[in-house]
Amino acid sequence: MRTFWLIALAAMWLQPGCGRPGNTIEAQSGAPEVAVDSTLLAEWEAWKAERLNSLTAPNGWLTLVGLHWLQPGANTIGSDSSNHIVLPPRAPAFMGEIVWSEKGLWGEFLPEGQVHLGDSLVTYVPMATDRSGQPAVLHTGSIFFYLIERGKAIGLRVRDTLAEARTTFEGIEYFPYDPGWRLEATYVPYDPPKPFVFDNVLRMPIRQDIPGRVIFRKEGRKFALDVLDGGPDELFIIFADQTTGTTTYGGGRYLYAPRPDSTGTLVLDFNKAYNPPCAYTEFATCLLPPPQNILHIAVEAGEQYHGQH
Repeated sequence: MRTFWLIALAAMWLQPGCGRPGNTIEAQSGAPEVAVDSTLLAEWEAWKAERLNSLTAPNGWLTLVGLHWLQPGANTIGSDSSNHIVLPPRAPAFMGEIVWSEKGLWGEFLPEGQVHLGDSLVTYVPMATDRSGQPAVLHTGSIFFYLIERGKAIGLRVRDTLAEARTTFEGIEYFPYDPGWRLEATYVPYDPPKPFVFDNVLRMPIRQDIPGRVIFRKEGRKFALDVLDGGPDELFIIFADQTTGTTTYGGGRYLYAPRPDSTGTLVLDFNKAYNPPCAYTEFATCLLPPPQNILHIAVEAGEQYHGQH
């Protein structure tokens, strides 16, 4: 079902017009070319290395092996198929249960379940979700698990540091570095921030406030992208373009950009556009690009995707 949804999205993005909300604002000529800079190339190579290390790390996206949505009450957990939450065969058959009640969330585990919090064996532990910023990350052997919260749903995300996707990963493909896709942009805030309901890859509505948009020029045209808060120093952008579903991932791509300076100016380096986690695992909950962030231009920069993962 998710694959069908992504194919449908890609088909929609690749069709010109069709009454979709575009973001081309105006056409202009004489867009300046950006000179190749060895310092920028070195910075890009360092960024790619960091990106690969992040993806393949023991807690990287390639270690995901499960996402189980909790039911109210007790949810039994272990590798035996009779459990509500079935873990990979490397886990003990019966480990205990995770409870979701009006009193909160907690885990009650059997000693033979060998569930640890850090270095400590635990039989009872409160379990905050990732929304708290400090979820309880539990583990047994190579398998780690913790709670995530998406809208009104609570799920158990499961990682395995020995996951095949991680141990056999062959790397990331990129377009050649193109200085012409390192663009100066202007940040325009929304006052107040614009509330918006995003879809994620599991068709869950996710409410987010959009603080503003960035405006940039390329090939004689002027474009705009809504942004999200990316932390103290960055803005976060989710976008699709005319490569989406062909040479890049069908669910769009992500991009971080520095916050603007005092004049509202910043740089968008699309050479650092990257695939969302759901390009590499079916157990991610990636946000999809909003309609206003569909670029009617081919952004042939950043990470590629050919369905190999």
